[in-house]
Amino acid sequence: MAAADTAMGTQKQQELDDRYCFHYYLPITHSADNNIEHKHSHTLEITTYIRLLSGFEQDDIQSRSADGSQTRSREKFGEIEKYSSVFLKRYEGQYLNGLSEFDGDASIEHVGDVIYAAMSEYLLSQQLFLERLEIGENPLRVYVVSTYM
Repeated sequence: MAAADTAMGTQKQQELDDRYCFHYYLPITHSADNNIEHKHSHTLEITTYIRLLSGFEQDDIQSRSADGSQTRSREKFGEIEKYSSVFLKRYEGQYLNGLSEFDGDASIEHVGDVIYAAMSEYLLSQQLFLERLEIGENPLRVYVVSTYM
């Protein structure tokens, strides 16, 4: 019974260790009515929750802790953040209504859905799974996109 409890605890710890949360501030412009004369700026706050998939590798980072075991979290944080930042940078300073993927609809809900779908696909190619994305123009109004709630 103790071995099973230990194995379950190790599995649970592995699951917890393999999830990462990042916050981004993304300056954009958009117009609610798709009229460029009414465009205005926002800094969107985007929070992502990302899980490692089993094939995620860090070939270029070899590091060991003092006791000889491999260290994981710090290097993975940097790698995951790099992939996420590269993806989101394409929208920085852009007039979202003018980008083809938004098809003129730059509502916070549509922007969240589009970014979630495209970012999910991109991160999957890196063996990363986007579990949840939160996007808001201010802390009181946040739209959440997730595969499950």
